Amino acid sequence: MSNLPKLIAQVTFGASKAFGKAFMEMGRQAVSNATHKPDLNEPSQQSNDKNASQANPSQHATKQLKMTLDEAHLILNVKREASLDDIQHNYDHLFKMNSPPQPKVDPKAEAQPKKPQRRSHLNKVKPDTQPYSHYLQSKVVRAFERIQAEQSSRIETEKTEDVPGTDQNANQDAQSSDKAQNTESSDKTEKKD
Repeated sequence: MSNLPKLIAQVTFGASKAFGKAFMEMGRQAVSNATHKPDLNEPSQQSNDKNASQANPSQHATKQLKMTLDEAHLILNVKREASLDDIQHNYDHLFKMNSPPQPKVDPKAEAQPKKPQRRSHLNKVKPDTQPYSHYLQSKVVRAFERIQAEQSSRIETEKTEDVPGTDQNANQDAQSSDKAQNTESSDKTEKKD
C-alpha cells in the first residue's frame, strides 16, 4: 500500500511525458504545414528570367491562375483526355447548380399590393429554394479558365511548331548565316583599307 502513491505518480508522469511529446510533434507538423508553399508544378530551381514564363506556358498559367491543371480537372469532374464539349457540359451544369435561383414572377402579384408578412422562424426556411454557393461557382469558373488557358497554350505551341523557320535549328541557321555575312563584309572593309 505504501508503494501505491509512488506507482500512481510514475504512471501519471510517464503518460504526461508521452502526451507532451505527441503534442510537441503535432505542433511542429502544424507549423511546417502552415509555412509550406506548394510548388505549383514549377521546377525547384526558379530563374528570375522574364523569358522563363514563356518557356513553359503551363507553368505560367498555373502561377497566374493559382490552380494546377489536375485541380481544375478534379473540380470540373472530367478526365484529362476529355473533349472540350464534355468539359463545357460539366462547367455549365456546375455553374447552374451553384448559381442563385431566379426570382419567380407572378403576374397577379404585381397587380396587387403586397401584404406585410409577419416575421417568424417559419418564414426563414423555404423548402422550394435551392441552395447555392458563390465560392463554389467561383472555383468552377477558375477551373474552366485554367483548362482553357492550357488548351490555348497548346494550340499556340502547335502553331509555332508548324510554321517553318520558327524552330531552333532554323533560328541557329539564320544566326550562323548572319555571322557569315558579317565576316564577309568585315573582310571587304579590310581589303579596302
